[in-house]
Amino acid sequence: MKIINSGNPTKLAALIKSGEVDDKTWICIYDKDGKFMVCGTWYEDKVLEYSELFGKATKRPSGFSVNHRVMFRLV
Repeated sequence: MKIINSGNPTKLAALIKSGEVDDKTWICIYDKDGKFMVCGTWYEDKVLEYSELFGKATKRPSGFSVNHRVMFRLV
């Protein structure tokens, strides 16, 4: 099941386990109001501390310069 750009809320841990992100992917976490909180690879502690929270994951089409960046906005 696809998580990124699905519009469905999911746990960050489920996104990490989904196979849609790899070691080069940066996950940028934003709060409910869209304010930036933290950004890093999935295996960094600063990202993993949000792994039990729900959010919506989006990614720009591959034509953009930042292909390995996923936005995870908390819900």
